[in-house]
Amino acid sequence: MKKALTLLLLAAMLTAPLAGCGESAGTDDETAKTTTASTEKDTPASTPAGTDDNIPEYNPDEANPASDFEYEVGEDGGITITKYIGTDTDVVIPEKIEGKSVTRIGENAFLNNNTMVSIVIPNTVIMICQSAFQSCGVLKTADLSDNLTQIEYGAFVNCQSLESIVLPDSLCKLGEEAFSNCSALKAINIPNSVKEWGRGTFMNSGIITVDLEDGLETIGDHAFAYTDLQKIVLPDSIQAIDYMAFAACAQLESVSLNEGLTYIGNSVFGGCKKLEEIMIPSTVIKMNEWALASSSLEKVFFKGNAPDKFINDILRVEDPTFTVYYHEGATGFTSPEWNGYKTEIW
Repeated sequence: MKKALTLLLLAAMLTAPLAGCGESAGTDDETAKTTTASTEKDTPASTPAGTDDNIPEYNPDEANPASDFEYEVGEDGGITITKYIGTDTDVVIPEKIEGKSVTRIGENAFLNNNTMVSIVIPNTVIMICQSAFQSCGVLKTADLSDNLTQIEYGAFVNCQSLESIVLPDSLCKLGEEAFSNCSALKAINIPNSVKEWGRGTFMNSGIITVDLEDGLETIGDHAFAYTDLQKIVLPDSIQAIDYMAFAACAQLESVSLNEGLTYIGNSVFGGCKKLEEIMIPSTVIKMNEWALASSSLEKVFFKGNAPDKFINDILRVEDPTFTVYYHEGATGFTSPEWNGYKTEIW
C-alpha cells in the first residue's frame, strides 16, 4: 500500500506545519514523490485492518489531466483541488498542477459524485478538507496520501459503498463524522499518530473489527457508536475513553480494558445489549454517568479501589442478580451492597 517517497519529500512533509483548510501549507516544487509505472507497493510486516490489495497504486502516468479539476493556488504556491469536473470512474489526482504540488483536497471538491468508484491521492497531499468526498455513493476504494495529516469534518460521510480505507501513520486528526454512515466499511486500523478526534468519526458505519495501535492515547467522542463491533481490545497506551465512544454497539460481547486507563466517560458502553460482564482496571480513577449502563450486564469486576469520581448513575442496571466484584482490602466499596448494587469479594 505504501508508495515510494524521495528523501526530499520526506524532509519537506516532516517539517511542514499543520494548517487548517482555510490556511496554506508550505510546499516545494521539488518535493513531489518519484514513482514509475513499474513501482511495487511496499509489503508491511502485518496487514492492518482495512487493507485492500485491490486499491489502485499511484501511477503519475495515469493521473487525470489538470482540466478535470477546478483548483486554486495558495499564497505559498500549493494547489488546492476545489472541484472535480471530470467523468472518470477511476480518478487519480496529479501530484502537480502548473508545476506546483497539490497539497489539499478542498471543501466539497467531490461532493455527491455518483460516477467515481476509486480515488488515488498522491503523497503531496497533507489535508482532506470538510465534506471533500461526502455522499460519493459508488466510491469503493480510496488510496490516501502517505503524508496526510488531517481528515476534516464529514470528509467521507455517507460514502455507503466505501469498502476499504487505510489511514496513514502520518495522520494526526480525524475530523467529526469523517467516516460516519459508511455502511460497507467493515474494518479499520487506527494509527497511534492520531491525537485529535472529532465527534462520531465512525459512528453508524459498518465497522465490525477495529485495530487500535499501541501508542494511541484516546478513543474519541462517539467514535464507534452505533456500529456492529463485536470485540474491543485496548492497547496499553490508552488513557481515556470519551463520551459514548462505544455506545449502542448491539453486537459487542467482549471488552478488554487496559491497565493505564484512567477515565471512562459518559455512556461509553451504554446500550451494549450483549455485553454481560466487564473488568475495570485498577488505574481507573473516574467513571462518569451511565458509563456502563447496559440492560445485559450481569457482572462488573473492579481490579482496584472504587473510582474516586464515582457517580451513582454509573451503572443503571436493574437486574436484581447483578453483582459488583472487588478485591478484599480495596477501598471505597461497601458490603453487602455498594450504591444499591450487590457486592461480592473475588
